[in-house]
Amino acid sequence: MTGRHAGPPPARRERTDGTDRNGRTDRGHGRHGAARVRGSAGLGPLQVLRHGFPAGRGTAFLLAALALVTTTFLVALPQLAGAAQDRGLADTVESAGPGERDLGLRLTPRGVGGVAVPGTTLGVPASPPFETVDTAVRDAMEPRVSALLGPAAESAQSDPFVVVQGSGTTLKVSLVEVVLRLDDVVTDGVRWTDGGPPGAPTGLRTITTSTGQEHTVSVVPMALSRPTAQAWGVAVGDVLELTPSDDALRSVTPTVVQVSGTYEPLDADALAWEAEPRLLGVAKIPFGDGETKDQAALVAPLSSYGALADGIWRILPGTDQRSSPALDHTWRYRVDADRLRRGDATALRGLLVTLATDQSVWTTVPERPTLVTGLGRLLDRYDRDVAVTDVMTSFVTGGVTALAVLVLGLTALVGADRRAAEVRLLRSRGASSPLVLALVAAWTAALGVPAALVAGVAMALALPGTVPTVTWVEVALVVLLPLLAAVGVTWRRLRVLEEVPDETRDLGRAARRVVLELVVLALAVSAVTTVRSRGDVIAAGRTDWFATVTPVLVALAAAVVAIRLLPWPVGLLARLAARGKGLVGYLGLTRAARTGAAAAVPITALVVGTTLVTLTATLSATVDAQRDLAAYRAVGADARVDAVRIDAPDLEGLRAREGVGAALPAFVDPSSGVVVDERESLVTVLAVDPVAYASMLRGTPAAVDLPALGGGADRLPVVLSGGPGADAMDLVVAGTTLPARRVATVPGLVRALAGRESVVALVPLDALTAALPTTQPNTVLLQASSAAQAALSVTAAKDRSELGGLVTRVVTVDAQRAAVRDRALARFVTASYLAGTVLGGVLTLLALLLLLATTRPARTQLVIRLRTLGLPHGGERRLAWTEVMPLLAVGVLAGVAAGVAAPVAVAAALDLAPYTGAVARFPVEPRPLAGALAGAGVLVLGALALLSDAVSARHGDLAQHLRRGDSA
Repeated sequence: MTGRHAGPPPARRERTDGTDRNGRTDRGHGRHGAARVRGSAGLGPLQVLRHGFPAGRGTAFLLAALALVTTTFLVALPQLAGAAQDRGLADTVESAGPGERDLGLRLTPRGVGGVAVPGTTLGVPASPPFETVDTAVRDAMEPRVSALLGPAAESAQSDPFVVVQGSGTTLKVSLVEVVLRLDDVVTDGVRWTDGGPPGAPTGLRTITTSTGQEHTVSVVPMALSRPTAQAWGVAVGDVLELTPSDDALRSVTPTVVQVSGTYEPLDADALAWEAEPRLLGVAKIPFGDGETKDQAALVAPLSSYGALADGIWRILPGTDQRSSPALDHTWRYRVDADRLRRGDATALRGLLVTLATDQSVWTTVPERPTLVTGLGRLLDRYDRDVAVTDVMTSFVTGGVTALAVLVLGLTALVGADRRAAEVRLLRSRGASSPLVLALVAAWTAALGVPAALVAGVAMALALPGTVPTVTWVEVALVVLLPLLAAVGVTWRRLRVLEEVPDETRDLGRAARRVVLELVVLALAVSAVTTVRSRGDVIAAGRTDWFATVTPVLVALAAAVVAIRLLPWPVGLLARLAARGKGLVGYLGLTRAARTGAAAAVPITALVVGTTLVTLTATLSATVDAQRDLAAYRAVGADARVDAVRIDAPDLEGLRAREGVGAALPAFVDPSSGVVVDERESLVTVLAVDPVAYASMLRGTPAAVDLPALGGGADRLPVVLSGGPGADAMDLVVAGTTLPARRVATVPGLVRALAGRESVVALVPLDALTAALPTTQPNTVLLQASSAAQAALSVTAAKDRSELGGLVTRVVTVDAQRAAVRDRALARFVTASYLAGTVLGGVLTLLALLLLLATTRPARTQLVIRLRTLGLPHGGERRLAWTEVMPLLAVGVLAGVAAGVAAPVAVAAALDLAPYTGAVARFPVEPRPLAGALAGAGVLVLGALALLSDAVSARHGDLAQHLRRGDSA
């Protein structure tokens, strides 16, 4: 071609002296910057690198600092998670009851003929099976498990006996029942209030059985608790004759024991006493259809095994019998929770399988014991808790990684853009493209590599545990993608220097952008669909990377939609501004509506940052709210006092306590039922004043609206929390069937009992008492302040009798909530979300500053022209506000919407019970208030950034603007 179209257009011709065709120096280097670039002509690559680095060191150091902080967070989090998971296993074991957390075995040897035979001569002493079984169990343990399990707590216990008479003693009660227990606890953990520990038998005594046969037995010394001795009116030295109770499962012979001493436990809360509450005093033991019996325990050391066993089940000479069939033998291996680590769960589970299925373990044991433990269920629950925690923390790490990549990549782009003059000069003087790309990458983003390496290695060495591969992948993304961004923008600039403008290239870029946006939208929809369909599988421990990236993809999809829709509302505002006075508002809004690709990445980073902050705030608020609700469902009110029976003085004493606003007597029976069409469902009966109870719960997370329950003497009015929907039904309470009618179903009445959700049948206490006169309140529900709850807990721990003579337990909402909040996994999730929120806020603030930085050059050029035309001082600030705030507002709104929607999108994979204490999964609901607060915080940060920029501009004048050129 010839003429004026030959060759590149004039605008693309570059001068080799570091200036453009108008004579201006690029990027504000001024005379000294141009001289520095010109002086590099004879330097080698390393010298050029060294001399060129100071010009953009601020950007390089900022990027390195961000890489260091982000890497520290990403590497430290999984290691801290490992420590929390180690302690989490201990929390799971410690929070369970003794029947679940111990490795237990139970053995009842087979009896000869199944009936004990009395006799006038002593039989063959029974041989306890404790040592042989313990040896077999220990041989089956791996060394790792053996170190976790303490010595077996061995005991043997009989069926109940009735104390029919005492030798020279008149009992204070007409009928008492006891179980005979052989346990060395009396020699280890008691303080003798009278007498002393049991010793060897004191002699023989012949008694007559109910069939008239004579039976000679050894008088075995046994001890009992001080409260039991006081209740019975017995003293040290009294001889008690015992006959089998009608509730005994085995046909045994009567026997005789002597009281050797009375005791008090050194620590009533010690684990040794949990296995048998009758050791501490007279206990209410359920039997039959909702009835209870008062029973206590007489206890002797294991050394008395032979003498006691012979008295209740005689082994005749010549009989091959090693253990007494009259006794239930138990072994309890206490798991040392303080030594538990996550890997021990697999070893413990392996031992359970071995003991249950491997016949070779029991070859040396005459009779195989039964494995009785809930440890397997605890381990399964712990594995699920760990899986849910991994999913929860993956949202934070995934969001921080994505946000850091965007912010660091944008920082690298800004740094590379400021190297445009050097790129043109190096290229014009013959530098190869790879050399230019390497120099720009080193000047801008390469410093982040050693920073990330130092941080990663330091955290890996400083903290225990291993760093998973996925963490190093996230670190590599944070470090390498900014490098690739700097190289990519520089490579594109090199191509532009040599290209002839072509309109088809613009069409190609537009097409590629549309395809990329469609891919992002498709991935977001696919991720949400996958998580919702596989949520239970993911929560059960099947890691799915879609669950990790779903919030990020939702945020990216929201950013795509926001950037596409942004011109419409902002353009409308611009048209409205055009009708008013002044030009600045119209110009700023018009420029915002026409924002191009330069602001797309900052806006995307802003959306992702706002989404991350909103997501963490929403899930944190959800955990707190669900923890409160779970505590109220477990307790039933602010505080609850359980007792065998609540008398009027007990109720008045509780009402008079400081900080107690109300005290409601109630009858609670967790083993009741409702019968509809001859089908019975288990329910918990809660008999209380409905109006007063609803008033007590008002303002709490467990607040309910109860309908009127009056009228109808023929049927008992009932409000159910679930269960059958029929109106007519029968209510079974304490073995008595009462006709009832369902008034309403109120799901909020559901309660958590013994680790399960229980359907509640609420009935008026006065109506139940009228229908069943034997009903006696056994619970007091309290409206109590935090101080009053703490005082109740202290009193119960010191002496429950101060609250009532028959009080058995005190539970409070504050104590329940604190116990769950202090668990290791709950603390870790709270801390990781707080750290993620802080880091996300810092990165979002940087995204705001980068949004200002990317839009400032063009805005400054416009201000220069306007000020030469008479724009008053301060107009540039209004221009910045009207141009940037719409972009900021749209990004924040999109981020808030995505942040509110993201928890709902991934709710199927979330079970927050490990952090809330709930016994069932609660739904994860959107929390617009949390999103509004997060969005307001980001907007405040944006306003502060604009004010800071305005303060900087206020101190400048026109001459400064002219000198700065397009580098502002």
